[in-house]
Amino acid sequence: MGGRALVVPYTAKTAFENESNVSANSRAKTDLWLVLPSAGGSYDASNRQRVTARVPNWLRIVLTYAGSNYGPNEQLPAEIHVPVWVDPGSGRIVEVDVDQAASELAAYRDAAVRWWKEDEGPLAEVRGAVRLPGDAVRAAKGLFGTWRGAISNHRSDRSGEAPTGSHSAAEVEQSRRTANTLKYKLARNPKQLAKVRASALQAGPMMVANVKGGSMSAADFETWLQFQATSGAISAEEAEQWRQAARP
Repeated sequence: MGGRALVVPYTAKTAFENESNVSANSRAKTDLWLVLPSAGGSYDASNRQRVTARVPNWLRIVLTYAGSNYGPNEQLPAEIHVPVWVDPGSGRIVEVDVDQAASELAAYRDAAVRWWKEDEGPLAEVRGAVRLPGDAVRAAKGLFGTWRGAISNHRSDRSGEAPTGSHSAAEVEQSRRTANTLKYKLARNPKQLAKVRASALQAGPMMVANVKGGSMSAADFETWLQFQATSGAISAEEAEQWRQAARP
């Protein structure tokens, strides 16, 4: 049965000792982490499946970096779905339609080839290493630290004006992508998820109080809420409750 699956960002990588840097079109066995939609059309991060397919180097670059904060991500879509064949009995993905995926994503080939030549090609000085960032949780804590710093700076320099957002559009997008990557990692690690959730639940009321007290901008609070909800630390309903509580 044909279908489509969401590609988990920054997880596509060639199987051990199966790399090929002959050309950008060279194919190698590549492990992909994919998520099928539920009956309602949503994607449950905990239901990801690993599928191995022979993928051209340039297509692997696209599947790896799209939706992440790494590589040529700015030239790639924020989310990718690929055509797959699914066993209707088990619900397992049995094959990725690589040729169809390559056809659908051909618009990104040039950007991927340029990156491949600089990072992995036979003339590249340093081979790129593609692996899931182990500091994703620390990155989340770092973002929280940035927000606390912004709050502290505003408190020390009150002008009587409402605080404005401290993040650029690019930083907000980076936050979203980091949270999306973190979501899949936390879904496979319940203990770490519990820690991140406990931290968010502790910080939430403080954030609400800071917005109402004028020491944090509504824009920064919304970025924080979106990060927590996207990563799975809090539910969409919890985010909306805090959003409503912070309103004047």
